[in-house]
Parts: sequence; structure tokens; C-alpha cells
Amino acid sequence: MAAQQCTTKERPRRRPSDALNDRLWGILGMEDEDGYLLFASARTNAPIVSRALGAVLKAQRESVELMPEGVAYRANINTAYLCAVENGRRLPDILAILSICEVAR
Repeated sequence: MAAQQCTTKERPRRRPSDALNDRLWGILGMEDEDGYLLFASARTNAPIVSRALGAVLKAQRESVELMPEGVAYRANINTAYLCAVENGRRLPDILAILSICEVAR
């Protein structure tokens, strides 16, 4: 006798929420879109990572009281690029991240 096959596609279950995930959603100002942030797809993760990384870099720059122009100049990157990174519109490459971190430490 043949095994019975499921013909309907079931939607994957949402992973249970935890405090870290909820806090990150709150920091990023996002509403729960029926997904679990830490286990989201690559398409979902890229903008979230961009926003989170940008927020951290901006907070660090502001904590050492540097202007974006000064950090961009010393990190040898364009000021508009730095602002786009800080606002989560661009995901920087590793060299840019390291340069920004070195200047704003």
C-alpha cells in the first residue's frame, strides 16, 4: 500500500518568541510580521542587520562626540555613504565597518 502524501503546503510554524528577539524588534521599531527575527530568511535579515548595525555605529560615534564628516574623513569613506550606513540604507563591507570602528572607538 502506498504511503499517503500531503498535497497541501503547510505554512511553517513561527518559532516561539523570546526576550532578545522582542527587544530587537522594539529597538528597530518593527511590528511583528509573523516571523522570527533571528531565524528569518536572508531577504528579511539584510535590511534588519543594516538597520541594527547602523544604529550601533551611530550610537558609538555619538558617544565619542564625533561628527559624521570627521569619521568619514578619517575612515576614508564618503560622508553620504556613512550616513546611509548609519540610517540602515546601506550594508557596508567589512573594510568599511573596521575603518569606522577604528575611528570611533
